[in-house]
Amino acid sequence: MTEQSTYTVRKYKDGDEIEINRLFNEILCKDRHRTLDEWRWKMKENPAKVKDIANYITVVEADGKVIGQYANWPVDFKYKDEIVKVGHPIENFIHPDYRLSFDVQLDMFNRQYEATSEEDVSFGFGFPNQVAYLIGKRFLGYKDIGELATLSTRLSFLFPVKRRFPFLPKVLFSLIQQMSEYFYKIKINLTKRQSDISVEEVVEFNSEYDELWNKVKDYYPLLAVRDGVYMNWRYLKKPTREYKIFFARKGAEIKGCIVLKIIDDSTYFWGARVGLIMELLCLKDAGIPVELLKTALNYFVSGGVDFSVAVLLKDDILLNGFLNAGFAISDNIYKHRMVYKIYDEKGIDENVLKDSRNWHVMFGDFDPL
Repeated sequence: MTEQSTYTVRKYKDGDEIEINRLFNEILCKDRHRTLDEWRWKMKENPAKVKDIANYITVVEADGKVIGQYANWPVDFKYKDEIVKVGHPIENFIHPDYRLSFDVQLDMFNRQYEATSEEDVSFGFGFPNQVAYLIGKRFLGYKDIGELATLSTRLSFLFPVKRRFPFLPKVLFSLIQQMSEYFYKIKINLTKRQSDISVEEVVEFNSEYDELWNKVKDYYPLLAVRDGVYMNWRYLKKPTREYKIFFARKGAEIKGCIVLKIIDDSTYFWGARVGLIMELLCLKDAGIPVELLKTALNYFVSGGVDFSVAVLLKDDILLNGFLNAGFAISDNIYKHRMVYKIYDEKGIDENVLKDSRNWHVMFGDFDPL
């Protein structure tokens, strides 16, 4: 930014999404461009109850164009025994030509912070990267909850072969992949499945799922509302539709749910195909998490996945299920810090928020993967 440049920080207004999305694609999208339909799904079709979505999106203008954005993702959140409004910071970016002035960033945050009072937002939480974390701790009042455990398991021995011997013929890679798939499916299914548990792929979150949600939600003092309306929006109405969903049953009753996604991304393993565990919700019946995770791993192996990855706070009751299914804590892969900021000082008990044992978060809580 030059000394002569001036800028204006303001609320979002209808039509801004064209410039916001253009800037998002220019700065953040490396592999593919996000469509306006995806933006509308994310920000305007979100089922969280808001007074005005403009209170969650702050933009900055300079030289007659949008040059930055600070946005919050509104989330209906279970806090103890009530539902409160929460803000999850997402898509904070500034055009490279204007990054020399930290005032732009700070003014966007302060304007967004003011807007939360118009929406009765109780608190915010997020998973900032290293730079955002340092800025947030020093200037924005972020407080720590802790680090998420990164859980992973290898699902292919083709991956190291391709990295070390990329010159090998494709036919050999294909043969190794077939052998790898055969080996890992045997390994995954070495332990006998529980005959009274069945797992099925589903295409919607229906009233039966809501019965599961209404039981599971009481296990945690703090978690995002994951009722059928939210889950259908989050995973089935997203324009790119890239998720697989499975339910576990005992008899006719749904006992658990898992949501999966396959990505080609180098965040966790450079050059690998990765299977993400987006959601895992289960009753405390023995064997349910493991059966769902075994189904997930079989699906990933069939999809040519090299590693499966999940994130979880280490005190979550689901951790043992992951370990029993063959996952290991791999904190050397990537560290996700989790932070919070209280807006409603009178209504929110900070002792509840800062205790990681109270939370349930997974990849599904991240800025929509």
